[in-house]
Amino acid sequence: KKNNYIWDLNNAISDTIVVFPQTFEILTLCDTAYKLTHGNFDAGIGNFIEILGFEKENPNLPDKKAIENTIKKVGWKNVVLQEENILIKPKLVKLSFNALLPGFAADAAAKILENFGISEYLINAGGEIYGSGREWTVGIQHPRKKNELMGTLLIENMGVATSGDYERYFKKDGKRYSHIIDPLTGYPIDRCEAVTIIAPTAVMADYLSTGVFVAGPKKGMEIIENLPNVEGVIVDTMGVIHESSGFKKYFRR
Repeated sequence: KKNNYIWDLNNAISDTIVVFPQTFEILTLCDTAYKLTHGNFDAGIGNFIEILGFEKENPNLPDKKAIENTIKKVGWKNVVLQEENILIKPKLVKLSFNALLPGFAADAAAKILENFGISEYLINAGGEIYGSGREWTVGIQHPRKKNELMGTLLIENMGVATSGDYERYFKKDGKRYSHIIDPLTGYPIDRCEAVTIIAPTAVMADYLSTGVFVAGPKKGMEIIENLPNVEGVIVDTMGVIHESSGFKKYFRR
């Protein structure tokens, strides 16, 4: 969609762009996410999203040549952030904040509620959740059984987010292709069916669920275990469930 702030950002004539403070905050979160997930979360994949067609509701599998032509125009590695509020980005690189904006919105809503003296609340921003003030029950959708839960989580002052291949996907030759993209190849990733993360903030849970999904069960669990106050569950492509060391503290079947 044209004529909006993100479109302007991605189509700026200059490589050096002065952005709004809140935008710089989001860009900084993208940088943190990139580093914490060892590059598996990458906000610089806008061009891959474009050729896959999910944003236009017309997803398809691009041919090898299209990927090769696009791969030179992607990657957070090409982005530099400079204080105050300066983004340096090659003109051809397009950014996408889709994989952390719902979590960011949930945290922003939480701050507004707290400013009004409301301390007990549950926020759901497109499936990314933050609960405060008491123990809240949050369900985890089963990735292959519609309308069935894997179990529930009991959370307090924590964020929860799930990334899965079951909400937005298309099938070709009997194979399922999700909307979650491998930033190294440009193709939909197929290492997991679902990842649920519990973290101190909704935005952290949001970007980690994507990064861990891309990383896969082994490397993804290493990411989770290396972060304080973060727990998670990974369902791999065989349906095997992998839980982090402290996940059972929150989980109920």
